[in-house]
Amino acid sequence: MPTNQVQQLIALLQKEGPLSVKTASMKLNVSERSIRNYIHQANAASLNIHKDHSKLWVEHTKKIQPIQTDLSLPQNYKERSRYMIKKRIINDETVDLFELSDKLFVSYSTLKNDISKMNQEYQQFQIHFRLKNDQLFLDGSEKQIRKLISHVLADETASHTVNLETLIKNYDPFIVQTITEAIDQMIDHPSVLKNDLARMNLILHLVIISQRSKKRDKINNPSKEDGEKESRFTMLVSRLERTLMIQYSQEDLEQIHTLLAGNINYDRSKFSVSDEIEQFSNALIDLLETRYHVELGSDMNKEMFFRHVYNLLIRAKTNSYIKNPMKESIKAASPTIYEMAILASIEFEHQFHFHISEDEIAFIAIHISNWINQSNELSNKLNVILLCPGYLNIQTTIVQTISSKFADDLIIIKTISSEQELDHLQYDLLISTIPLTKITRYPFIMISPILTNANISALAQKLEEIKRKKESELIRSHFFEYFDEKLFFRNDLRSKDEVLSFLCNSLVKQDVIDMNFEQSVRERETVCSTAFSLFAIPHPLMPLATQTKIPVFINPNGIDWNGTKVQIVLLLAINEVDKRIFMNVYEPLIRLLSENELTATLARSNSFRAFANLLLEKM
Repeated sequence: MPTNQVQQLIALLQKEGPLSVKTASMKLNVSERSIRNYIHQANAASLNIHKDHSKLWVEHTKKIQPIQTDLSLPQNYKERSRYMIKKRIINDETVDLFELSDKLFVSYSTLKNDISKMNQEYQQFQIHFRLKNDQLFLDGSEKQIRKLISHVLADETASHTVNLETLIKNYDPFIVQTITEAIDQMIDHPSVLKNDLARMNLILHLVIISQRSKKRDKINNPSKEDGEKESRFTMLVSRLERTLMIQYSQEDLEQIHTLLAGNINYDRSKFSVSDEIEQFSNALIDLLETRYHVELGSDMNKEMFFRHVYNLLIRAKTNSYIKNPMKESIKAASPTIYEMAILASIEFEHQFHFHISEDEIAFIAIHISNWINQSNELSNKLNVILLCPGYLNIQTTIVQTISSKFADDLIIIKTISSEQELDHLQYDLLISTIPLTKITRYPFIMISPILTNANISALAQKLEEIKRKKESELIRSHFFEYFDEKLFFRNDLRSKDEVLSFLCNSLVKQDVIDMNFEQSVRERETVCSTAFSLFAIPHPLMPLATQTKIPVFINPNGIDWNGTKVQIVLLLAINEVDKRIFMNVYEPLIRLLSENELTATLARSNSFRAFANLLLEKM
């Protein structure tokens, strides 16, 4: 059996005719020595590659099976890097570069270059990829490896997360629109704790129930029970039945009631699950985290999973599993996440003795995918502890009000009743309704048990202060990774075009960017100038750099930037892995350099050290 590389060489010669060894090696991106080895292997298998003094050719009469490209195999650097990371970490398999080269139809040198790029691209995770005896190894802490895997899986499923557009493609658009409007109106109330994941989960399941109800031939009139007198539930059901011209069965009503209880309010006192469900869910999350090196166990994720298992167990007992028309696309989106869902279904069957359908497994995969994506989003929010004695349900009221007003800025990760509970907790801000007896090393703000406008304003100011500090710390911690003495220039170039070409060429020389980068930067400039007063921060439309670097160009006499005279240019070359922190760097730099006096002083810096010291001092 000829190797993949031999088949590639034969296919090349059949397509292009006689070629020199040198030309064949260039086209296949391998060495001339490798080409000679392929010839030897081919002829040993009676495939007859002929060679004279200067050319190679293959007999056209020979029946050679054409190479079929396996689209499931990685086709480019990004896909290969993901493939190697998942194979090595998640599957815990040996990654041998020679075997991988043969399997993926790429050269050994290409894979070595990929590993070099991976060390640049993923440097923020403090993980080093290395080769030993042609096998891939990773050096890094377990915590950092988990972060890397979460990033890879989130990036893989980013375009496959269930959203309204996905639902409209798979279900009746009118049903989707009607339910979305009804849910959004219902949760637009101060007493409701808003959460995008819960909202989407609720809409998804209501769409499925409603479309199924619409297709029923015969429906029995449901009996109204005392439990249905809750205004939100009653109003929602009445509105949907009237608008969609359907009538929900008793089973449907029970499921809707459970969905509302599980997704509208996160107060555990209003929704409880059995110890068995809670213990099973916690154990399963621990198993998934250990087996797949991801982080799923935030309080919110656990809360959501308790509810999902609760609802799933009800459906399993009544054998009323939900059909999932997105099953195949979910399975194709991320086989790894689908494997996680399969493991969850096996554990569920062992615990509760009910077999789960593939449709339900796909729903579990949706939850896991959303959790991973959500954990990346939540990393940009401030973690808050609320210290408030638990009387008259005041904790719930404060949590709902603060979470509603500052949904984009914070997440209340824990509510406690006494100061002693603070021991060993980590957070970004402590909000308390009572005075503290000890000094805390974390930021702290005191509010009234009855929130006032002054409390809200003070909290907003405190959050902004903490965010500014975290932004500064982020830039400080990465400053000498992003800024480099070799990429610091004082020059008398006076035009935007000259400066951009100069800076891009400097990045090309350091293998940070390719030739597409400069074109993307110029396209961005044609949309809107990146000049701000005395400085400019040009950047491409997409993260195109192999590593994040910010070259600095200074001309105290001024550079003509679309009619604005700037003295400092910072070119942002952002690596794709760092794209989530782009705004955390971009906005603070603009805010800092908007102080004209500081910018003018920086423009007089005669060395990188002087520039760096002054900028760090002002952060």
